[in-house]
Amino acid sequence: MYEPPAPSVSDTSIAYGSSVILTAISNDSLFWYADDTSSAELHIGNGFKTPHLFDTTTYYVEARAAAGSPILITEFSSNPDDIEIQNITGNYVDATGWQVIICDGSNINSPVSATWTLGTFAPYEIKMNGDSYNFPVNLAFASSDWIMIVDNNGKIMDFVASDYSAAEIQNMSVTAGGFTGLNPVADNEWTGPGFTSSSTFFIRQYYDANDASDWVSAPTGSFNQPNPNMSKNPAFSASVCPSPRAPLTVYMKSYPNLDAGISGIANPSGSQPSGVNLPVEFVIHNYGQNTLTSAVVNWTVNGVVQNTYSWTGSLPFLASDTITVGSMSFNGGVYNLQAWTAMPNGIADTINANDTAYSTFNACMNGIYTIGNPSTG
Repeated sequence: MYEPPAPSVSDTSIAYGSSVILTAISNDSLFWYADDTSSAELHIGNGFKTPHLFDTTTYYVEARAAAGSPILITEFSSNPDDIEIQNITGNYVDATGWQVIICDGSNINSPVSATWTLGTFAPYEIKMNGDSYNFPVNLAFASSDWIMIVDNNGKIMDFVASDYSAAEIQNMSVTAGGFTGLNPVADNEWTGPGFTSSSTFFIRQYYDANDASDWVSAPTGSFNQPNPNMSKNPAFSASVCPSPRAPLTVYMKSYPNLDAGISGIANPSGSQPSGVNLPVEFVIHNYGQNTLTSAVVNWTVNGVVQNTYSWTGSLPFLASDTITVGSMSFNGGVYNLQAWTAMPNGIADTINANDTAYSTFNACMNGIYTIGNPSTG
């Protein structure tokens, strides 16, 4: 199985409390992670925008020769002549430079003159274009149509055709979008003939056999609504061979003398028993170069302000400590905690973006409960 080489990356430096768009170089699809073992993707594609950073941080990126696409053609119609594209993943996907190429006539190698250039997609985002959205060329879907998505390297990522024969599709050689010789069969994005268009709307019903069985023709559509049965192809996320992960470090150019915050809520978290007195514990962090000796800790439970806690201690630069600010018993239900610092070393904190942490936990049933009549069972 082909293993892509590790992406080429370059470390960077940013101002304290700012974010940056990270890029990598690879001929394959890029996946970004918080560490070198995580399976939770932070971003798919190039151009990963970090959150605001307050410390030197290393991210990891790997390349995969993916067998599927996170961005799909999910619907199009002949009245109106519109196209729906959907991100079927729960991640941000950078499709910058990707193009939608369209053919609405009987000459299979003659697409329309304009292409639709894509960009970044939010999780599960749907984008529309066509005659209803001022597409620069008037479209005329009826029969013998095709649509393809081509990435910035000229690889076909998704394709659909109606009413063309298998031989016609097999022999496609399209020049469009700055690329030549585009063929969906060669890129393993289609087999067999196009689906039969018998009505107005053409809807993707499955992902992803890469043939006519994925599609159905219907009298009504569901534009701007997620299609059912659209889920990330396992081949796209796991079964292909990934490259080694390349670390990319974002360095801080400088740090402030004084800055503190709550970096996490240690307890309660997850699921906790109801009716039990639980310690409330936060993680206080010193982001500033001066040793932190005091701070005011504020916190709320479901929006209700609790007693302020005055912390004192000695935290050196970039050190953390878990502190107990009190205890509380919770009835059954879901609770939202919020905690933040103020007045580090008795001075107003002018950098507030890293002051606050949030957490949600469940207080579960706890004890012995009788269901029904114990004498009768």
